[in-house]
Amino acid sequence: MAYYRTEVRNVSTQPLKIVWFEGYSEHDGAWYPGNVLGRTLRGEEFSAWYTEGDTIVDGVIPPGKTAVCDVNWHGSDSPEPLRVKWAFIAIDPSGNDYYVEAIVEPSVVERVDHEASASTR
Repeated sequence: MAYYRTEVRNVSTQPLKIVWFEGYSEHDGAWYPGNVLGRTLRGEEFSAWYTEGDTIVDGVIPPGKTAVCDVNWHGSDSPEPLRVKWAFIAIDPSGNDYYVEAIVEPSVVERVDHEASASTR
């Protein structure tokens, strides 16, 4: 298992509402979507998951604020680090949409071998 913190910062001067987001993992040079719910993630999930930063209501990140999820994770059977990225679509009050994605840097990932930790208990 790999654990990391994800931050989504609104650097604009207007509120932005997250209307879609998804995690991706890379396999053989291609990116594949997937998340713990197995379906499209929307503003409701964003507000429920991104609770460690500034207050997010109905998926809206106020101007200059940061939404934070401290407990993002992914699992892999491979001893090699899994490349992961997150993508987001937000809309502003005028209906303009914005897409952004970012790869999770390996330096921020904490890997935990659950089999090894379970066998030492």
